[in-house]
Amino acid sequence: MLSDDSDVIPRGFLQDQFRKKDRMNFRFFSRISPRPKVAASFFLLVCGLILPSSTAFAIQTHGSPEGLYIHQVGHIVYAIAMAGLAFGIWKSELNSKSGWRLLSWGAVFLTVWNIWAFCGHFVETLIPADHFAGVIAHRNKVVLMKTWIDYCFFILKMDHFVCVPALVFFYLGLKRMQSHSGAHSSEKNGVE
Repeated sequence: MLSDDSDVIPRGFLQDQFRKKDRMNFRFFSRISPRPKVAASFFLLVCGLILPSSTAFAIQTHGSPEGLYIHQVGHIVYAIAMAGLAFGIWKSELNSKSGWRLLSWGAVFLTVWNIWAFCGHFVETLIPADHFAGVIAHRNKVVLMKTWIDYCFFILKMDHFVCVPALVFFYLGLKRMQSHSGAHSSEKNGVE
């Protein structure tokens, strides 16, 4: 049916058309000013601060002892997964790429954080009830520093000093990967 050569679609034509369309969409969205996003974020922040709220129940305490056991198993599994991710990146050729190296450091920090949090939960079970001031069922409890276990508990509750750098490493790694993939795709497509 296709007797004329002009009716034949050249190989790769559709892929080139999709690439051109993707580049046009990217250029369109990169021209949008960030001002509407900032205004919407500010509006939501103000609404959140002004509007009355009730109790949010954002923090859930685990029932004793089954909830704690499951939570601790979750820390162990997560630590093993992050250690496996870091080890897998280090032993592969991905370690030569800076974005993946940053991701592996994020995985190492998350492994350390899981071990840290696991120990913190365990030490919390060792503290007698009379070492806490205030209501024990709530998160707003104050630890009276009476023994070395209380000091360990206090130090182990500072787990965000390990978790936040882990997330920063993940963010920087993903950002680096995105910038490298954008540079490589523009070189491949001939975009300056």
